[in-house]
This record gives sequence, structure tokens and C-alpha cells, in this order.
Amino acid sequence: MSPRIFHQQLNPINGVLIPISSNLEKPTYKSQLAFDTANNILLMALEIQEGALKWHNINNFNNIQEVDKDYEIQDTDYLILVDASYEIRIQLPLAEIMKFKEIKIKKVNGSDRVIINPSERENIDGQFGPRFIFNEYEVLTFISNGTNWFII
Repeated sequence: MSPRIFHQQLNPINGVLIPISSNLEKPTYKSQLAFDTANNILLMALEIQEGALKWHNINNFNNIQEVDKDYEIQDTDYLILVDASYEIRIQLPLAEIMKFKEIKIKKVNGSDRVIINPSERENIDGQFGPRFIFNEYEVLTFISNGTNWFII
């Protein structure tokens, strides 16, 4: 069976379209990659329903943020290095916009704790409320299923 190529003329902002191949005879969705040249972000579009595309950021090009104050994670972030000389709060983004994307948070310095909060109605590993990093060089890796967060 030869791969089938699906390509729609989408118009992502500042993007370059890249077709994706599929080995499925009757695919249940179509997908497409686009590279946002303005922000250096790789995006993937999945056609959930006929004509309804949803773009997902699949950029894991090690976008690293060093923080020493409270920080709200952006959808382009991959690794957050935290200097916790005093208590630092890190806000996870909405799980819905981060589906299947990993976020790593590592405490690299400081004697205080790092508090990691999910959005209001989301949970982490089935529990509502924050998670904590107490030890220097400890790292937590989070992944979203589109509804909630999991530590992996």
C-alpha cells in the first residue's frame, strides 16, 4: 500500500505548508504541518470534522525559559528552569491547547519551593490543586491529554 498525501491550501499566519502522508486507506482525519516563520514554531493541523481544522503546536525545539519570578507557561515553552530564591508560582497553560505536548519544569537554584498550578477546572494526575518542587535539580515533566495534565 503506498502512502496517500493529503494537502489543503490553508493559510497559516506567516507559514509554510508541508503535506503529511498517511498509510490509511480511509483516514478518519487529515493532517498537515505548517512552519510559522515569524515565531519559529512548527504547527500541525488535524481535521477533526469535515472542514474543521484545529492547529496544534508540536514545537519541541527546546524553547527554554529561565525564570526567577512567577511565570505563566506559554504554548511555545518546552523547558522552564526555575531559580527559587523565594517561592515561585508556575501556571500551566490550558490542557486543551497543549494536547500531547510535554512541559518540563526544573528547579535549578534556590532554597524555596516551586508551586505548579493547573488551570482552575483541570487536574494533575487526577488530583486538583498544585504540585510542588522542593529539591534543587528536581524536574517534573507534564503532558496534557487535552483535558487534564499528567506527570510522566
